[in-house]
Amino acid sequence: PEFGDLSAELDLHWSDQRLDLDAVHLVETGSGALLDLAGWLDLSGGAPRFDLEGDWRSLRWPLFGELLLASEQGQLMLKGSADDYDFQVDAQLSGAQLPASRIQLQGVGDQQAARLQDLQLDSLDGQVLGKGLIEWSPDLTWDLALTASELDPGQYWPALGGRLGFKAESRGSLAQGYGFNLRLDADPHAYPPAQLNLSGTGDVQSM
Repeated sequence: PEFGDLSAELDLHWSDQRLDLDAVHLVETGSGALLDLAGWLDLSGGAPRFDLEGDWRSLRWPLFGELLLASEQGQLMLKGSADDYDFQVDAQLSGAQLPASRIQLQGVGDQQAARLQDLQLDSLDGQVLGKGLIEWSPDLTWDLALTASELDPGQYWPALGGRLGFKAESRGSLAQGYGFNLRLDADPHAYPPAQLNLSGTGDVQSM
């Protein structure tokens, strides 16, 4: 089956439109993937309220066959209401076209948008930091900024050894178009140091 051989241990309680998840333990026996979840969900008021924590080990997609994406371990936290929530994610990632990385996210959100207060990606012996706002209602819009330092592409692509840093910003929407700015500083082993500055605009038709 697409979702493999799933084993579940559940300790749940439902009362007065509140679901208490004392323990949710899911294991896919073929791949060894494991997910634990605990917390509560309250539907008794206007907007759903929740306090959920989870952690996982050995997640991968697809569960069988050629690997596309894997997370050896990770944790998540989601707390608040659909109108005002906090979230945190800390996960190890790797994949067929993705070098081993650790991503940490922290932010707040509601039913229309999520604000990334702190994004940190550790990969390729360097670091990427970011923050920004993503809105999906009424239209998909964003205002994002990323700064990378001391990345070494040679950790994953040996021919591209050296150091790489960049600053990137993008703001706009799919409906009305977007703009971007990029400054790239490269110091590769096999080539002279270089600096690249790019800026531009786009829209759905030109993507």
